[in-house]
Amino acid sequence: MNISELLKYATPAPEPLTSGELALISFRPDLGSQQEFIVGAAILVAGEGRPRFKWLPSLGKLSLLYGDSISSNEMMNLFKDSERFIGSTHRISLRQTDTGTPNLKLNWCGRIPFDDVDAELLAILKRQSGSLWTEKESRKDPMNDDWAYSQMIQALSGMALPRDIFIPGRSVVLNGKSMLVGLDNSLSFGNIVSARYSQFQTVERHVFRAIQQVVTAHRLSARATLPALFVILPEKGSVLEPFLTKKSTDLLGEIEQMGVVQFCDPQPEALARQIEAWAEV
Repeated sequence: MNISELLKYATPAPEPLTSGELALISFRPDLGSQQEFIVGAAILVAGEGRPRFKWLPSLGKLSLLYGDSISSNEMMNLFKDSERFIGSTHRISLRQTDTGTPNLKLNWCGRIPFDDVDAELLAILKRQSGSLWTEKESRKDPMNDDWAYSQMIQALSGMALPRDIFIPGRSVVLNGKSMLVGLDNSLSFGNIVSARYSQFQTVERHVFRAIQQVVTAHRLSARATLPALFVILPEKGSVLEPFLTKKSTDLLGEIEQMGVVQFCDPQPEALARQIEAWAEV
């Protein structure tokens, strides 16, 4: 077998979009004991000022181990206080960063590459926490980005849109980097995001993740017009609608100053018409 011939047909693996410092967070419930448990993970993304955190979704197993001497609520409050302390006191690196409490220790693991920081944190914590990991039983928010794309599929189905304009889950590989880009009108790239999460921090995180994908693809392909973001705003009349809509539209205004064109509407059908107009540019 001629290895050199086979290598000619080999496709290089896409490079991760970014990298950051990883630290695992260990918890010592009893300071008189050496027993520690991995309960959290933190990643300081390159270019960001504050680290991202992921904690165990349930602390029930630790509570069972220590009985009435410690409660899940007490532990979760301790973790959140430590998260705020680390975020406000760390300097440049997570190495040798204090947690603000003797019960928690930040174990620096070095730099790692990744595409999605939230998915990476989840995978690492699941792997490192072992048997302590328990899936939290809670109702998933149905109106996430997958929901937004399904709404757009229905809304755009009756429009004369070229098939290759809108491809949910499309992965574009440029210069060895893989980006998820749902919209492509040959002059620009675009993505669709839901702003119907129950917390604005989740909306903000998904918006910036979508922007990172389209801006990277736009830069690497030298597209002629600005990248675009299409956002389904909260439904009119919902309890959190005034707050989330105000925060989301303010965020989208900031995004436009970054060189990303934004379109938003609470009605998927109205947003679909904006996509149709964008596709005809």
